[in-house]
Amino acid sequence: MAAAGTVRMAIVGMGIGKANGLALAANPRCRVVALCDLVEDRMAEFAAELPGEQEFFTDYKQMCRDRSIDAIFVGTPNQLHVPIAVEAVRRDKHVLVTKPLADSERAAARLVEVAEKAGVVNMMSLSTRFSPACQYLQARAESGYFGELYYGRARSVRRNGIPAWNLGFIAEGGGAFRDMGVHVLDAAWSIMGRPRPATVTGVSGAPFGPRGLGYSRPISQETYRQFAADDYAGARLSPLTIYRTEDGVEEDTSVNLPARGGSGSWDNIAAHFIDCILDGTECTAPLRHGLQVQQMMEALLKSASTGREVRLRNYRS
Repeated sequence: MAAAGTVRMAIVGMGIGKANGLALAANPRCRVVALCDLVEDRMAEFAAELPGEQEFFTDYKQMCRDRSIDAIFVGTPNQLHVPIAVEAVRRDKHVLVTKPLADSERAAARLVEVAEKAGVVNMMSLSTRFSPACQYLQARAESGYFGELYYGRARSVRRNGIPAWNLGFIAEGGGAFRDMGVHVLDAAWSIMGRPRPATVTGVSGAPFGPRGLGYSRPISQETYRQFAADDYAGARLSPLTIYRTEDGVEEDTSVNLPARGGSGSWDNIAAHFIDCILDGTECTAPLRHGLQVQQMMEALLKSASTGREVRLRNYRS
């Protein structure tokens, strides 16, 4: 259980964990008390940016046994999300997991089952869904401002820069669609009220990675020969514009959200996660949402590989 009025947080993974960790540490109701990474120098470098003192772990299982930790952020490559998060919830820790939830639907389903059975707060860290722009559009949609939402389009393009340093990206279970496409898919689905999908049709490919192209720096054949995932994706949500028809007149309204201090998405994620733990606020981005998006992603990739439409008969609502 969290100490009175304070969540004691551990951060696993010094990549995306830094952005989430800084936002969590900046929240007055949270303290980052532990860091976990395979490379101790990375933890030392990040700890210098954090207030207070942090204990270092290179073994996530040992970290999960530490009773002074209330909650854990999992920011590792996709293939490691599930084993770390499962160990955390089994030790009665609340979990915040970066996207995508897992590297496969089966692994995602296993984590959701264990987390929900444990009764802990379990949440997805989704920087696009929790961005000020998306939060604004979702609130408008929920208020009925747009009327019935019957069509949505999410577009994501990665034009360059394959992260060769992250083997979780280039190996099977990674790829640009799971890495960046998940953002626009989740955001559009969430704004539209998370409708139940019926069928999925898609195409995917990897014209750059397997040939060593698209990387931000020179790499060896040994690296790009490992490429086993798609390399399409990327995202943009700007400029924020609302399109609608009022009294027969088409209106295109530019929305200029007020500038706020902090880091926007990450602050929103941190605040909501802490509110769920300390105040019992209902989580608006549970791991189950991550599983549902995972099902849509895996169905699209299956459709691409088979050339056939995929029906989501066993959708986990």
